[in-house]
Amino acid sequence: MSTIHLANQPSYSELLKHLHLDSAPALYPSVLRLWSSIHFEQQDIGLRLLGFILTLVTLGIIWTNVQSLTSCPPILTLTLLGCHGIVLDTLGSIKPYGLGLVFILLAINAFWKVITSERLSTFFYATAISILAVQTLYQNAVFVFILAVAAISVKCFTRNWKGAIRIALVGFLTVLSLLPYIGILKESQEWRHLNTIDLNTEVLLTSISTLFSHRNSRLLIIWVVIIVGGLFAAIRIFFMAPRTRYLSPQKALMLYVLLAMSGGIVGYILFLKMAGRMVQPWHAALLLALVAYCLEVIYAQTLILRWCRLGIAFLTVIILIPNSLSYVSYRRTNIDLIAHYLEKVANKDDFIIVNPWFCGITFKQYYRGDTGWTTVPPIKDLSIHRYDLFKEQMMLSEPLNPILSAIEKTLKRGNSVWFVDNLNFLSQNNDLSKLPLIPKSKMVPEDVAYSMIWTVQVSHYIRNHSTHTEKVLLPLNQEINFEKLEISMLRGWHGS
Repeated sequence: MSTIHLANQPSYSELLKHLHLDSAPALYPSVLRLWSSIHFEQQDIGLRLLGFILTLVTLGIIWTNVQSLTSCPPILTLTLLGCHGIVLDTLGSIKPYGLGLVFILLAINAFWKVITSERLSTFFYATAISILAVQTLYQNAVFVFILAVAAISVKCFTRNWKGAIRIALVGFLTVLSLLPYIGILKESQEWRHLNTIDLNTEVLLTSISTLFSHRNSRLLIIWVVIIVGGLFAAIRIFFMAPRTRYLSPQKALMLYVLLAMSGGIVGYILFLKMAGRMVQPWHAALLLALVAYCLEVIYAQTLILRWCRLGIAFLTVIILIPNSLSYVSYRRTNIDLIAHYLEKVANKDDFIIVNPWFCGITFKQYYRGDTGWTTVPPIKDLSIHRYDLFKEQMMLSEPLNPILSAIEKTLKRGNSVWFVDNLNFLSQNNDLSKLPLIPKSKMVPEDVAYSMIWTVQVSHYIRNHSTHTEKVLLPLNQEINFEKLEISMLRGWHGS
């Protein structure tokens, strides 16, 4: 919801002004703003339609681009990506990662065209695609850099220095396009440390392998086998092909995809470790797309490899489809249901607390009632992820006083407090004396650590001062995989 609210700022200048509070450049919010100008009867339907169109476009790009490189249908890529629930969810979600994935797939072919053609049009095409890729996602700069290095390496191998310089120029112009964001990125450093951690390499690799395999050990084995087998096959084709004075198109292609895939895996893992962010499914989707695409090209080179590709695709479909069907059917949130429920049952003089604070962004999107509400801690602007305001709350000595005061007044008047939360601390007897005031380890992001401390404090206050607590269960037949909150209704007041 944060991306939607960013896109729909009152003016485009306001959108640009708030970019330092987001994790992506301006392209996707601009596209979303343009799309939102089409007045759909229901906004959610319009957004789902955008995701559906993006998915169809991606499948079309895979089909046409792979065929242009291999003259074979993209069986492996369509199964590894088209049947993977995480990829489908990324393409359909209102995040820039779906569009960023599309431009990475286009960039793979664009750099290959620059390798094989000296025409000025291919140079401009590769430059345009590269710029669009990094203007969609900052981390796409890693993949564009790797693809450029792979393409330059092919040119250097053939001693085509002029061609290598042309490709380097593509990379240089792409870097220039990011210069306007230097100030934005600097400004974001004021709060960026709040949601970073010291990411252990083992934890990082485990997270990526879990997302690649869709939590299925058999699929993980398939991924390991086809990646190792693909690397071995590409190396063998490169060195076993007949030696000629010039690099054959097949050898050039193998060198390109071999460097792109191996460099992409290593480079992106290093980037994620340096970034220090918890790895989310949409982060892995980018690497998954690059690897699947390169493997498709490798496994289409010989008759034996094409038969292997067919067998791999068959096994992948059998394993992936049951997992993906359940995954894509999950709800992303139940906050919309909670908001509609509270609109009906909460009185005007009641008080609603939404926790954690970022769930207030979704709650604000759907709640249309008159009851006063806040988040833990109180964040004044819930249109987007305001980590800068969260940091301000961290600096206060008593940030929870407004919430505790509102709870006391509401309960003393005989009204209800509705606690919307996902940690269920109300039922736990936490010892506040054991809570650290400052996070002692970067294994947990600072914002999470502070949020947990504040949640326990609010829960402790409610438990000690309310006379009646009732859990509210909303009927729901779907699993929820992201924002899953519960409602507790509290009444009655007694002093400590």
